[in-house]
Amino acid sequence: MELLAVILLFYASQYLLAMGEEVFEGAELAVLPCHYSGVIPEVNPSVIWSRHDLKPQTVHLRRKEDDFCGQNQRFSGRTSMKFDALASADFSLSLRNPRLYDSGNYICSISDGIAEITVTEVKLQVKASPESLTMTMKVLKGEESVLLPCQYGKELEEVVTVKWSRSDLNPNIVHKLGNYPSEQNQLYEGRTSMSPYALTSSDFSLTLKEPQLSDSGIYICSIIDDKEEIFLSDVQLHVRASEEFLTVTVEVYKGEESVVLPCQYSKVIEDLVTVKWGRSGLNPDTVHQRRERDDLRGQNQLFEGRTSMRPDALVSGNFSLTLKEPQLSDSGIYICSIIDEEEETRLLDIQLHVKVYKVEVDSGVESVLLPFKTTVRLSEYNTTVTWRNNRNRVVHSNCYKDYQQHKQFKGRTEMNINYKSRDFSLTLKNPTDRDSGTYSCTVYDYWSGKILAEKQVLLKVKVYKVEVNSGVKSVLLPFKTTVSLTEDNTTVTWRNNDGRMVASNRYKDDQQHRQYKNRTEMKKNYGSGDFSLTLKNPTVRDSGTYSCTVYDDKSGKIRPNKQVLLKVKVYKVEVDSGVESVLLPFKTPVSLTEEVTVTWRNNSGRVVDGYDWWYKNLQQHKQYEGRTEMKINVKSRDFSLTLKNPTVRDSGTYTCTVSYRQTGEILAMKQVLLKVKVYKVEVDSGVESVLLPFKATVLLSKDNTTVTWTDNPGRVVRKHNRRLGFLSEVQHQRYKNRTEMKTKFTPGNFSLTLKNPRHRDSGIYTCIVSRWGTILAMKQVLLKVKVYKVEVDSGVESVLLPFKTPVSLTGVVTVMWRNNSGRMVDCNYFKELQLRQYKYRTEMKKNYKSGDFSLTLKNPTVRDSGTYTCTICRKETILAKKQVLLKVKGEADSPIMAIDFGSGYSGYAFNLKPREEGGETQLKRWGKELGLDSPKTPTCILFDRHKRFLKFGYEAKTAYSNMRGREADNYYIFDNFKRNILDIYEPAPGRGVRNNEKIFFFSKSMTRLELFREVLRFLKDDALKTIKHHPAGGEISASDFTWVLTVPGSLKDLTKRLMTEAAVQAGLVGEDTKDKLVFALESAAALAWCLKPPPDGFITQNHSRTSQDQPPEPAGAGTSCNDPAGGPEPGETRVLLETQNQDQVAEPGETRVLLETQNQDQVHCKMGTKILLETRNPDRKRYLVVDCGDQIYRITVHEVLEGGALKMLDKDFRRYLGEKKIKEFLREIFSHGVWREYEENFPSEVLKIMFEFIHLQHLDEDVQISCPDTLRERAQREKDIETFFASVEGASWEDGVIKISRDKLRSFFDDSLQRITERLRDVLNKNSNIGFIVLVGGLAESQMLRQFITDQFGHQYKVLCPLRPQEAVLKGAVELGRNPELVQFD
Repeated sequence: MELLAVILLFYASQYLLAMGEEVFEGAELAVLPCHYSGVIPEVNPSVIWSRHDLKPQTVHLRRKEDDFCGQNQRFSGRTSMKFDALASADFSLSLRNPRLYDSGNYICSISDGIAEITVTEVKLQVKASPESLTMTMKVLKGEESVLLPCQYGKELEEVVTVKWSRSDLNPNIVHKLGNYPSEQNQLYEGRTSMSPYALTSSDFSLTLKEPQLSDSGIYICSIIDDKEEIFLSDVQLHVRASEEFLTVTVEVYKGEESVVLPCQYSKVIEDLVTVKWGRSGLNPDTVHQRRERDDLRGQNQLFEGRTSMRPDALVSGNFSLTLKEPQLSDSGIYICSIIDEEEETRLLDIQLHVKVYKVEVDSGVESVLLPFKTTVRLSEYNTTVTWRNNRNRVVHSNCYKDYQQHKQFKGRTEMNINYKSRDFSLTLKNPTDRDSGTYSCTVYDYWSGKILAEKQVLLKVKVYKVEVNSGVKSVLLPFKTTVSLTEDNTTVTWRNNDGRMVASNRYKDDQQHRQYKNRTEMKKNYGSGDFSLTLKNPTVRDSGTYSCTVYDDKSGKIRPNKQVLLKVKVYKVEVDSGVESVLLPFKTPVSLTEEVTVTWRNNSGRVVDGYDWWYKNLQQHKQYEGRTEMKINVKSRDFSLTLKNPTVRDSGTYTCTVSYRQTGEILAMKQVLLKVKVYKVEVDSGVESVLLPFKATVLLSKDNTTVTWTDNPGRVVRKHNRRLGFLSEVQHQRYKNRTEMKTKFTPGNFSLTLKNPRHRDSGIYTCIVSRWGTILAMKQVLLKVKVYKVEVDSGVESVLLPFKTPVSLTGVVTVMWRNNSGRMVDCNYFKELQLRQYKYRTEMKKNYKSGDFSLTLKNPTVRDSGTYTCTICRKETILAKKQVLLKVKGEADSPIMAIDFGSGYSGYAFNLKPREEGGETQLKRWGKELGLDSPKTPTCILFDRHKRFLKFGYEAKTAYSNMRGREADNYYIFDNFKRNILDIYEPAPGRGVRNNEKIFFFSKSMTRLELFREVLRFLKDDALKTIKHHPAGGEISASDFTWVLTVPGSLKDLTKRLMTEAAVQAGLVGEDTKDKLVFALESAAALAWCLKPPPDGFITQNHSRTSQDQPPEPAGAGTSCNDPAGGPEPGETRVLLETQNQDQVAEPGETRVLLETQNQDQVHCKMGTKILLETRNPDRKRYLVVDCGDQIYRITVHEVLEGGALKMLDKDFRRYLGEKKIKEFLREIFSHGVWREYEENFPSEVLKIMFEFIHLQHLDEDVQISCPDTLRERAQREKDIETFFASVEGASWEDGVIKISRDKLRSFFDDSLQRITERLRDVLNKNSNIGFIVLVGGLAESQMLRQFITDQFGHQYKVLCPLRPQEAVLKGAVELGRNPELVQFD
């Protein structure tokens, strides 16, 4: 040991080097370098980082592991060193979130327990950045004084020194108050002061007299006791020379006890005045008011009981406001002003930012600390402390039972429970990306439930990123752990996004997913802890997050867990449509033999071209026959592909694979992204004609050359054969007498003229030049026919829809105006066919000489909005045609409230902003009392014995489920009764409407009207209560809203009458305001939201269940579910992302058609969905919407009409069999007699079991259902409980719960999934031109359901599912309430 000490002392002289590091406050990380080249002690080696000006001095200590026992608390949770620091001799220190007070000299030293040497000294300078400062103050030079605020929220238990300093001065002392001698900088001599009561009031604000320009800088307020210096706040002072409006910025973390908003008035107050604090954007805007005393009569209730001012405010001129328990919603601009008899004088504006405390760590660290210290005095015996995540799941609590902690956090949390220091910080072990999000710690009184303290911490777990190009031989995903491991009891497993096994040190061959067979090699170095993974021939499909987990087989504990994000980039090739050919390059560095198979495939796995050393050519897909040439040079290893006459349809990712023919082993692989751009032509509706240009450079023979123009769906627009001439018999009826084509074969000009183009003609047109079936040349042209727009306000006397044609009109012609649905608005003949909506409201000019046939529409309303088409024809020949888009703006937009009354679940959403301002749609979150966070609550309502309303939703289910024995007989409960209310049939002649027909449930009955009225009344009252506490809400009543009720299909008059009457009785609308009640189709609402498009994007098939649990940060690649092979097609997601802002048009029907419009000028919040539907789906594909509710699935088909409205064409619905299956399953377990007796005697408990099952059916994993005590006791009277499960496959008993295997859970839905498939096929066969299948509803969150539908239909249709499918109907209903013209009701 003495020898080691001597060695250390010998090296000491070599490492006394000083270094400097500068970083801005707010930076993510500051690295203090320290590298050691001496001898590492073999016994008790340790690395110490310290600062001699602090108490305690230790910044970070590393022995075998990090030792935080003696660490200075200001660095808690913010320091780290490399896991192999002692082995690599790299002692560098990482300091997260550096603050101004971190500036100083840091000493890095090494010790063996006896001697310690300094390796290096690093001077860290943390510079201020405006966004990182707690407070920014501005003052004019020449003012009498300025107040720099600083308050300490705790009570001072001992004498301390208060210190104000500036780090850029020497000496840096601005002012000091306490027992220590001051070394004040002479710049401030005689100009600083603090309140004489500072130490007793804990108000350490500093008054600086006669501020000068040189006083600008950053001032730090801190207190010093015998142990350490504690930082309190920092203030940036700007002293300005000229007059300008002054603003102070204050920042505080949510969870702090209070924040001070400073306001100082330097003049003497002679008259009685009122000091007012207000906040812009609130109604009422008063935050606090003081005259002779506090006057809080007009105070906004958001601040009730949370504001205060100094008692001597009017005397001292210190009008600072203390705001207790700042919340995120408190962020905003606060205005300090004084009011006398004459006017209100604005003194100061303060921008308050309330932030969430952030903690960032790398994936793979052993643990992370989420700090929480409170100043509230607590009792050990009646205090409950609970940590929850952003989904309201219990992370840890000091008094929970094991089953209450969410399984995601079991065995991974430790909470520091110290009632004296009031420290309840949480340690989360092995954090992963899945754990990222906001964590809330709540301290409340166990008996009263009163919240005593609360704090939020935002955790971000960063994932290590690896990027490679497609075509590389392999990629390394690194993972090295410092934990000591042995081979005998250690399991190391790598998994991908979806939990599929990639590699393991103990797997069997059938456990590794087929996608990774023969493509992985994992290091197994238990000594160094290196388990890095090598993945061979990576492709885009391999992109995603990979997790490596180390298990201790003996204890069952998870050791280190690390994630690596792999991104495989694709080589891109772009060409214009019409080029003769395009080259997709591929050269591999791998040495090859002749016995190889080379295959090029497209997105869908179809063979584009290929070569086999034995069979020579592989079977090529017909799409590419005669269009490809592949280089086959084994020596040069060049297998580039030439694709002739590329079109938009050819855009996508192409994969070339080189493999041994006999073994199938992949030797090399590369992907190439091809993008074929289309020439665009834009014209206005009403022009006489438009030219679609095409000039070919190929040599054409004199015989049998054919030129064919086709539209999107493949209809013949015009066909011309050099020998036979124009082939009119194959031309589609839509284009009869409307086309002309140049047929000059020698120069190769085959441009097409299309007469009277209309909006319906928008789309991609393809020209093919061929001879004897062989394509010689091909080009595509995108035509966009724009519609003339007219906007007027509702209430104007009339509006003019202009139409003037240059066509010379002679003889008898018919001029007809039609609306969206093709119904007659006006005509020069056939007046009897005019739609009654327009009777006596239209006048059409009939000037045949000038060609003016403009239409005047009188008294236009919002209902009249849409596209109007004027057609001039003679017999069957169209002479001219034009379209005009009319938008009638309503009165000042009212806020929208949408109610989705669902079969299984109901809820509401609202938007308080006008359409022009956009605004985010808000949803009520339900179930927090049960640890849930759901956008809907069960459609379940509870009444007492006198049929008086008691509870709704989760509360009703819970209350009824908790009833014992016959207690439930005294109550009325109705569950899943939507269909009973809405299925009203026409009464027999002479009978009235059957609103009073009763609905029965468990032998109890109430009328339809009573039930629906009480449902609406509850949702209305709850919504108004929610909005009352919303920052933008305030005082608002039901009459201020437009109410949207969702309905499953077109309404019968009787149903509509019942719903309207119930809405009136419930107080949603009045008898004279029924026009503020709007009905929206559920499927149309969901589709409108999906095509908006949703800000969170769509679920991709490789989107794991875990990643869907994340908070609403932007969802990466929003695309579709399509992936028949179990993952996204190579390159598909990336194509969609990278083309959002490109001037390209995607393949008709591709998802990118929907996503590309996000940044286009013509898409805005008011008419965005309408224009999106009409202009970004030029081939007019229909949409099949599958609303996968928890009880019933509904299938509807929608068509986009001209003008963008949605029209329902077909509908169907079916009930799932899942609930029936689970009952049969339980009957099978407990025998028919036991289950029947239990079901009859305890219906409330049966409801509880079904309620629990509905939540579990979304999962695709093993689940467990709680078994009620009454069922267990009844079963045990027959025999031992475990024996019931002996003969039942897929079920087991464990500690009071029934465990159901994943395969058994899936079996409950096999029949339902097959029925869904059959119904979808029936609907698809009946309806042509369907391009998209859209999945929405609660059960669409089920990965099992999405995968099944994708596997069945994904090869033919694009399958879409928004990231939060259960919210689609509600949010879409709000969208339709803001744009009622989007839906066409028959």
